[in-house]
Amino acid sequence: MGDVPRDKWAARRLKARSAYYITLDGNLFRRSTSNMLMNLFRPVEAKRVMAETHKGAKGNHSRGWALALKIKKHMIFWPTMINPCEQYVLRCKQCQRHAPISYRPSELLSSSATSYPFMRWTMDIIGPIPPSMQKIFVLVMTDYFTKWAEAESYATIRDHDVQKFIWKNIICRYGLPYKIVTGNGSQFISNKFKELCARWKIRLNKSTLRYPQRNGQAETTNERIIAGLKKRLDNKKGKWADELDGLLWSYRTTPRISTSRISFSLSHGMEAMSPDKVGIEGLRQTALPDNRNMIHDQLDQLEEEKDRALLRLQNYQQAAAKYYNKAVRRNNYVEEDLVLRKTYKDTKEENVGKLGAIWEDPYIVSKIVRRGVYELVTMAGEAVFRLWNGTSLKRFYY
Repeated sequence: MGDVPRDKWAARRLKARSAYYITLDGNLFRRSTSNMLMNLFRPVEAKRVMAETHKGAKGNHSRGWALALKIKKHMIFWPTMINPCEQYVLRCKQCQRHAPISYRPSELLSSSATSYPFMRWTMDIIGPIPPSMQKIFVLVMTDYFTKWAEAESYATIRDHDVQKFIWKNIICRYGLPYKIVTGNGSQFISNKFKELCARWKIRLNKSTLRYPQRNGQAETTNERIIAGLKKRLDNKKGKWADELDGLLWSYRTTPRISTSRISFSLSHGMEAMSPDKVGIEGLRQTALPDNRNMIHDQLDQLEEEKDRALLRLQNYQQAAAKYYNKAVRRNNYVEEDLVLRKTYKDTKEENVGKLGAIWEDPYIVSKIVRRGVYELVTMAGEAVFRLWNGTSLKRFYY
């Protein structure tokens, strides 16, 4: 038996709450609003009741509030039962492994600042796609500033093909880039490719595994190329290799929304002579004697055009980040946190179909590489191959 609080209002509050309780034959009961008597359980007994109701023979792994309501329907009660039920469900391993995937972003959108043309390139591979002249892959590189794209088709893409492409299409035409952003393909993580970048002092940055959206510029260019090829080919899918160069020409001479400029003019200082102007007496043809002065004027204005394009690009990125970041729910993992990792086709349990778990068994965050990118180790302390983005992880409660 306890003592009545000395404080007047605390005693009054206790008296009001005690009106719902009654003792019968030495047992304490709580009277419900429907005038039914509910058994009052101690915390130790409550844990057993929660386990049996949640995952026992009649359990259905319901959520915390539903679990508390279900227990009340069995005429069982203890004070503050909703919060313990929610905490119990939160730590249920089966509920965590089969929890639905949240598609809300977990990290703030980070924009990529580029100060001058051909400073920063992104590289990716499209394919495999239906063969055309025995070629099924397209290697694509895009400049972050001008949106200029270089691409070639291949039957197979090996590390020496990537090195040759960079030397021929990038270095020999536009100079040494400051940074190249790639995916996690074997061609991009090979020692030979790393040696090439180290020899020319090119910084190499890889997007995280299972999260290609981090290399957003590459994904955008790939989508434009695939969409353009589909519209050009119609029913002649095997001719896409012949259409690739023409598609690139069209891409380079189309204004980009982010800069409101054409890639060709930002790269070469003036507009390209397009096929639709053939046979039309334009200013370039009629003023050939003054063409040298016109070129000088265009080159004098080029610096201003680049500055305006850079300003618009920054404004565009800031507006996109502001819209994207409204839905962000940050995870803020720290070292030693336990996390679950999303399952994929090659990591799912075999022969289970839709009954397989959505999240894999717990891992430990061993290192924060940069914002939203983590190194993991297993519970046994073994390092997990490659880096992982926060969107593929979920906090594990135990």
